[in-house]
Amino acid sequence: MVKIDELERLGLGGKGFYYLRKPVLFPAMLHSVGHSRETEPRYDFDGLTRTTTDMALFQYTLAGRGRLTYEGTSYTLEPGQAMLLHFPHANRYWLPADWPPWEFLFVAVRGGELLRLWPQLERRTGPVVAMAHDSKPVRTAVGIFKEALGGGIQSSCEASALAYRFVMELFDELVPETPKSPRPTFVEDVLEYCHGNLDKPIGVREMAAASGYSRYHFTRLFQAAEGLSPARYLMMLRMERAVQLLREDERKPIAKIAKRCGFNNVDYFCKVFRKATGLSPGAFASQRWEVADRESPRERRP
Repeated sequence: MVKIDELERLGLGGKGFYYLRKPVLFPAMLHSVGHSRETEPRYDFDGLTRTTTDMALFQYTLAGRGRLTYEGTSYTLEPGQAMLLHFPHANRYWLPADWPPWEFLFVAVRGGELLRLWPQLERRTGPVVAMAHDSKPVRTAVGIFKEALGGGIQSSCEASALAYRFVMELFDELVPETPKSPRPTFVEDVLEYCHGNLDKPIGVREMAAASGYSRYHFTRLFQAAEGLSPARYLMMLRMERAVQLLREDERKPIAKIAKRCGFNNVDYFCKVFRKATGLSPGAFASQRWEVADRESPRERRP
């Protein structure tokens, strides 16, 4: 369970705030994460003007109260309630004069895929939801903050994975879905084959052979099951392996990484990797997340 005194012991009392300063390279990315205790009515944000960056915000009240208007409807944020907002949007949240301090935990995310999903979450749950202190999203939010505080978020890839995991946990907590049908056996067989042979120049022909279908029928059935063509799925697996290898050892020669991902031509590997991530393999390997000072400028807070 998340307790205020736990955050205090971590040295996060008062206006503790950490800001992750890197460009958005993936469809899901952390923007900021932190804990704050606001005491003055100047804490007041208009969702249409508060930021020049499109983003989404989860803000969980730990103590005190806050005020929110969302598309003309007013809400009071009580302990154990979270507000789900995106920007720019017709919302405003603030600490009214003479109200007790408002203490909260927050996670802000960016990236095209998360910003596509977030308004769907708001529409299905509303902008204010009740959430237990020991719920998975709240515990994950605290865990992300601890990692940021301790310097544990060391790459854009890690930050992207944390952001996507957090948003998926919100969906799982707030919008439970019916169980998905299991993957067809032929897809499982093909994926097992791919994972075991990513260092080889395999392609759709070899994937089809592993499935037992003709190339035409395999391509059609695979696309229907996974939502991606076999060629795109295979390239995604190669890029995932490349990211993993670059994170494990940034000094490993790029040519060796290319070879282990099934590329005989290192120049082509670099071209494909840059298209997928926005960075060259060398630049990606050197990416490190920075944590801002606790006295970050006010405009960086959510």
